[in-house]
Amino acid sequence: MAAILDFAAGVTARSASVGRTMVGGPTAAQDMAGQSRAPGILSSLKRLLAAYFAWRIEREVIAQLAAMSDRELKDIGLTRSQIPGAVRSGGGSNSAFNRSA
Repeated sequence: MAAILDFAAGVTARSASVGRTMVGGPTAAQDMAGQSRAPGILSSLKRLLAAYFAWRIEREVIAQLAAMSDRELKDIGLTRSQIPGAVRSGGGSNSAFNRSA
């Protein structure tokens, strides 16, 4: 995920130079529009990708916890009904996620 965000950041940096003429001034279209929309679109795309990957990770963690036996879940302080809430809240006040190693 970090690699994709780094890639998107690199695209953002390069997009700033795309709208320039050979002599380094803004293009006529940018003069008329005031500024390019590319940085706004790319930041929206980065947020969308980050949300998508966070959702995929969340779904994978829920699936892995759901595959555990009731005894294994009890060992970490969870019941099956608590799995989605524990994953979505990042553990919250659940003592199983707040223990020190």
